Amino acid sequence: MQHLHRIGRTLAAGVLAIGLAPAAFAEGTDAGTAVTNNVTLSFDVNSVSQTANASVTFQVDRKLVLDVTTQNSDWVTVIPGQADTPGAVNALDYLITNQSNDAVDVVIALVDRAATAVTGFTAQSGSPAAFNPNPATGTVWNDLNDNDAIDGGEQSVALDPSGVTQLGIGSLTENQTTNIKVIVDVASGAAGGQYRSFTVVAAAANGTTALAGDDSGNAAPGGSSTDIANGLNTVEVVFADAASANAEDIQFNFVTSSALASADAQYDGQSADTSGFITVVALSVAKHVEVLYDPISGNAYDGSGSASGVNPKALPGAVILYVVGVVNGTASLSSQNVAIDDDIPDAAGEVLVGDQANPATAVDVPASVTFDVGGTATTFTLDRANITSDLDSIWVHGCQAGSAASQAFGAGDPEVDDAALGTCAGGEKGYVAYLVTINDAP
Repeated sequence: MQHLHRIGRTLAAGVLAIGLAPAAFAEGTDAGTAVTNNVTLSFDVNSVSQTANASVTFQVDRKLVLDVTTQNSDWVTVIPGQADTPGAVNALDYLITNQSNDAVDVVIALVDRAATAVTGFTAQSGSPAAFNPNPATGTVWNDLNDNDAIDGGEQSVALDPSGVTQLGIGSLTENQTTNIKVIVDVASGAAGGQYRSFTVVAAAANGTTALAGDDSGNAAPGGSSTDIANGLNTVEVVFADAASANAEDIQFNFVTSSALASADAQYDGQSADTSGFITVVALSVAKHVEVLYDPISGNAYDGSGSASGVNPKALPGAVILYVVGVVNGTASLSSQNVAIDDDIPDAAGEVLVGDQANPATAVDVPASVTFDVGGTATTFTLDRANITSDLDSIWVHGCQAGSAASQAFGAGDPEVDDAALGTCAGGEKGYVAYLVTINDAP
């Protein structure tokens, strides 16, 4: 007893040294990493140095975080009649990132959302419609090198007629990214301003089977989970994904292969984002007509092309201006071999061309005309001197700078045959202008 009592007093008065091995924290640490903490106790007993050691080890668990983010900042343009040819047409682009602390198998669901609006994109107006085919036809693929082509070894699949297409993309290592691309066919009869949206849902998987849940009681849609005690020598799985703030980024039930109406939720083992297409008509055409002169009132415009204040009427002997305007309303699509045919009805012989009924006075044309082309008010600056130099000809102002020339009317005068505007690149416009007179013969 005396011996034990002495030891106790020595410990109380002596130095207690505890050494802890540097601790590793789970944030960012690879799953399965063994973390060992060592403790060393140093003390004296009757002036004799003593030590004692202890240690404990645990394994870092799997923190699963996938992120899907579209790389499209707005609606992706497609044109009526296009086919789903990789590299030749615009594609939706979704970046999949593995933000987990371990490699993760990933499965993808692509959901056809028809004309669903996309948060952050240009707002739709009126009652938005989806372009055909419906459901969409096309291709989705895992574009590993992000070159917009389907290369060897890249998984690809045709869009499923059910409107839901699934794709296994294999395993992504920590912080690895890959791009999911989508291209579609567009019916030739599609109108401009129609839509087709798609949501990509990426889920953590085991092989090609989406995980049903984690070990912390978080279940994937259609799955189940139990919150189990943490095992020091086992690696548990925990869903750590964030929810989407956008209602259109929906959940997907990989068990039943069905899309849900609910938005992507926190800790569901999934991530989702939405993008979409909009149809654009590469070229729009419209026709403007106005009376320039009648033999009673005179000219509507003066020699500078400004309004004269006179309002001529469509009387026999009046001179009429026609302008056919063409606009490429796209940002980058180019149209080649653009030509205009314009057949003016003259079955009754009431409309004649050029010097068959020239007025005695000179005819002046406006400096410019503005009219709606493809839904946009468009101004065309007219080559006034050229239009009035020969009333029996057509003036063709092509889309490219400097491409303007006179052209004779076609057979069946008045008629415009193959008035060539050349190539019309994105944002360019051209026009054809000509004058006719209303027959004043008895």
